[in-house]
Amino acid sequence: MNINKENYEMYFLDYHEGRLKPGQVGELLVFMEAHPELKEEFEDFENILVTPDMSIFFVEKSSLKKNNISDFGPINASNYETFFIADTENQLTPEEKHWLAGFLESNPGLVSVYELYLSTQLQPDLHIQYPKKAGLKRSILNTRRFYYYTLSSVASIALLFAIFMNSGTKQDSNLMFRQRALNVPTSNNKKESQVFPSQKIPTSIVLSDHKAASSYAVSNHLPD
Repeated sequence: MNINKENYEMYFLDYHEGRLKPGQVGELLVFMEAHPELKEEFEDFENILVTPDMSIFFVEKSSLKKNNISDFGPINASNYETFFIADTENQLTPEEKHWLAGFLESNPGLVSVYELYLSTQLQPDLHIQYPKKAGLKRSILNTRRFYYYTLSSVASIALLFAIFMNSGTKQDSNLMFRQRALNVPTSNNKKESQVFPSQKIPTSIVLSDHKAASSYAVSNHLPD
């Protein structure tokens, strides 16, 4: 690969880290002579070189490695967090709780993770009480009374309408009876008299109807 303006930084870094071959070092020097404007940038790479301090050791280096998770029952590395959450929300059966206990015993490194899930539960402070708790409840008594009053009003109106209609029917019946009793001709009687002009009502029937009308009129005018 030839050195150019697109990849020269990679060559600068490899040179200071000692990873270039002798032939590549020669190519880099030729490139630097052709591009003197990059000399300052090339020298800046020298400051990037870091020498490790071999006297510093990390004692618990093995703890940085991810331990293998042992399966226990249906609980494994892919679903153990689901069981942690379910146990936090009290959704595990007794058998599932037994599996979870065995899983944590087989994987002590996950006990701290399990405790973190348990710490997400919020515990209420029972010493704090709200004195006006009854005022937070919504009363539905007024709504029920409104429905009762509405139904009662509708029933009363229907009852009055039925009484009025019944009263009107009785008045019409009494009027027809009075007209017949007094022998008042109606429109139908006029038509009948026109159709049958030669027919006459017998005198005995007229007298009996007149007596009935008189007795009916007298009975209506008498005080109770």
